[in-house]
Amino acid sequence: ADIACNPVFLAYAVVCVDEAPRAAAAEAGDVCGACDGDEEVAVSATLYLRAQEGMAGHLASEGCVVLNDAAVEVPAIKRGPTVVIKDYAEFCADEVAAVVGDVGTVMFESSSATLAMSSTLQTERQRLVACSPVERFKARKNKEEIAGIIEAGKKDAAAICSYFAWLEAQLAAKTAVTEAQGADEIG
Repeated sequence: ADIACNPVFLAYAVVCVDEAPRAAAAEAGDVCGACDGDEEVAVSATLYLRAQEGMAGHLASEGCVVLNDAAVEVPAIKRGPTVVIKDYAEFCADEVAAVVGDVGTVMFESSSATLAMSSTLQTERQRLVACSPVERFKARKNKEEIAGIIEAGKKDAAAICSYFAWLEAQLAAKTAVTEAQGADEIG
């Protein structure tokens, strides 16, 4: 399979959210109730990837500040999530504990988290969730992605109509159709 070539399929992400800027702004009365305030939350992530080639450039193009060392101080003028990319083999429970530090709660997705991931964290700091918040971000689509989905849907619909027209013609002619012939017609 292509697991070694697919950086998203088999990877770990440790995402840290610091809501202190939002809380301070709200306390000062600087946040309106109509805004969701996401821009006031400092987000950082450490990604453990099998395939890293091109990932830094892609993340930077999406507005992330990509660092090669977690100890580097991010300039105040930089906006956007901070991302540190590490090798997949470095991921372990001790690494998670080091990245998250000793403050806050750590969220684990129930369908993919292992006991080893949480073994170095106190139980009261662990939060088990059914669905990762990353799924919400993946579900959001920009106008180019929406246009691509619509175009792909049109092509798929045309291919299915063409296939069914071919199949009906074969059946009307009383021609036996094998699974392989059907697959070849679709492909």
